[in-house]
Amino acid sequence: MKIYEKKWLSRSASLDNTKLGGGIGFHGWAYEWPNNGPRHLSWGCVVMHVADIQRYFDELPSGTMVIIF
Repeated sequence: MKIYEKKWLSRSASLDNTKLGGGIGFHGWAYEWPNNGPRHLSWGCVVMHVADIQRYFDELPSGTMVIIF
């Protein structure tokens, strides 16, 4: 079993020593953008509109595990 499979099965944090850096983050961008198609604003993180980030921050306790499929 590969290391990332073990981490997923144990619900451990994502790897910290990848070529792109460590972990996957949820963050905003330097400016807002229209919802009219895909954007390439990140190298693996989840980029969200500022209002959406605020809503998630208000609703999710710190340390909540998020699984992305």
